[in-house]
Amino acid sequence: MNKTRFWNAYKIIAGIALLLGIVVLAYVEKSLITYEKAQPEKVVEAEMKVLAKAAKEGTLNRSVDMSHLSEQDRKDYVTGLSRAKNWRYEILSGSYSETGQVYGIYADDKIAAKVELSCDSSKILMVILTVNDWKIGNVSAVYEKPVDITAEPTGVAAVTETPTPTPTTGEIVIEKYRYTFYLPEEYSVRLGDTVLTGESTDGVTKYVADLSDTEPVFAVTDPYGSEVEYAFGSTLVYYDIKVNIPSNFAISYGDADLEQYVTAETDIPDYEYCLEYADMPKLKSYEFPKSLTHPEFVIIDNTGATLDYTYDGDVIDIRKQSAFNEVPTEVADTAELLRSVEMWSLFLTGDVYKYDLLTGTFNGNAGEPSDRGLSIIKRVLVPDSYLESVAVKYSKSVDITFISRHTLPKEAFTKESVRNFVMYSDDFFSCEIGFEKTMLKTDGSEFLINGERDKMNCVCYFVRNKDYTGESGTYMWRLAELRDIIESEDN
Repeated sequence: MNKTRFWNAYKIIAGIALLLGIVVLAYVEKSLITYEKAQPEKVVEAEMKVLAKAAKEGTLNRSVDMSHLSEQDRKDYVTGLSRAKNWRYEILSGSYSETGQVYGIYADDKIAAKVELSCDSSKILMVILTVNDWKIGNVSAVYEKPVDITAEPTGVAAVTETPTPTPTTGEIVIEKYRYTFYLPEEYSVRLGDTVLTGESTDGVTKYVADLSDTEPVFAVTDPYGSEVEYAFGSTLVYYDIKVNIPSNFAISYGDADLEQYVTAETDIPDYEYCLEYADMPKLKSYEFPKSLTHPEFVIIDNTGATLDYTYDGDVIDIRKQSAFNEVPTEVADTAELLRSVEMWSLFLTGDVYKYDLLTGTFNGNAGEPSDRGLSIIKRVLVPDSYLESVAVKYSKSVDITFISRHTLPKEAFTKESVRNFVMYSDDFFSCEIGFEKTMLKTDGSEFLINGERDKMNCVCYFVRNKDYTGESGTYMWRLAELRDIIESEDN
C-alpha cells in the first residue's frame, strides 16, 4: 500500500515537473523571440521594406512625410525612388543604449528618408534581458534636388533679318545680298577661310555680310572649340552643359582649359563618415554655357582609365569611384584584410579569443579573457573610432553574454571574397568583403541563424597603421568602418 502511494505521488510530482519544464522552455523561447524582434535594427529593416514596396507601387505618400517638399520635388522624389534597386539602412545618431535614435534609409546609395525611433517603455525578461518598446516616430523624405536637366536646347543663338538686294553700278549689274545676323559674343564666325568681324553690344555681336550667294553657309565656333554649320535663316540652338565628377577624376576636351569652367567643389554625402580618416574626393562641378554641341569629353577616372559615360539630357553626373576587381598586391595583403573582418565576425559571436592573429587558425582550448576579447579585436581597429566604440559597448553589454553555445569547425569560413578595391589616398582605401561562417551546435549539427549561416557582405574601409612594425600580432592596415551591402529582392 505504501509503495502504491509512493509511485502515485512520484508520478504526480514528475508530471508537475515536466509541465513546469515545458512552461519554462516556452517562456524562454518566447522571451528570446520578443528580445530579437525588439531590436531597433529589426524595426528599421521592416520600415525599409515597407518603403521599398511603396516606392514600386507609387504609394510613398502614405509612408513618408513629404510635406516639406514642393509639389514638383514630390513628383521627382517618387519617380526617382520607383527605379531604386538596392536598399539599405544605417544609424545616423544615437546608440542602442539610448531612448531615441535616427536611422537613414538609402536607395541606390543615396539617402531617401530619415527614420526617427523612440522608446516609450521597456521591460525586463528573464532578469537579464532589457526589451525596449521601439516605435517608429517620424519618417521624413530626404530629397537632394538634382542638377537641372533639360532635354531640349537651352537657347536660340541666331536672330536673323531678311537679306536686302543691293545692286552695284557698272557695265554689268551684279546682284548682291546683305546678310545681317546676331550671335552671342562668345562665338566666332567664319565664311570659307574668312573670319567675320562684327560689332558687340551687351554680349551680342552683330554681323553684316554682302554676298552674291543666295544660300550661304557659315561656320560658327563656340568657346570650347565645337564648330557647327549655320545656314542663314535657320535657327541655331545651344545647350547649357553641366558636368559633375569626383575631384580625383580628370576631364579634357581638345586643347581647351576646362578648369576655368569649374563652378563648385562640394562634399560627397556618402564619404561624410570617412573625413576623419582621409581627405576624400569632392564633387567637382563644371558649367559650359551656350555650347553648340554635346561635347565628347575625355574623362579619366581614379584608376587612370578612360571612362565610358552618357549624357542625361544636358548633364553628365558621375559620383562613384571606379574600382579594381582585386586588391593590388603592392598595397595590401588580401588574406590579412579578410582575417581582420573575419575577426570582427568572431568577436560578435564570442569566438575571437580562440583565433590566432598570426596564423589565422583556431585554438578551441583557449581561455576566455575577462574583457570578452575586446583587447584582441582592438588590435585591428582604428583607435578612438566609431567602430571601436561599438566594440567597447558590445563587450560590456548583456548581448555578448547571451550567445548560444557553439563550436567552430577547422574551416569555419567559406565563400570568401575580396573585391571592388578603391584607393582614396596612400593611407585609406575600401573594398567589398564577403564570407559565410559555419558554427556547430554541441551535438555537432550546424547552428543556423534564421535558417541561414552567419553571413557578411560589407564595404570595408581601411586606414594605414602608422605603428606597423611587421611584428607578430600587428597589422599593416586597421579596420576603420563597415557598411552593410543590402541587395533588393529583385537581385
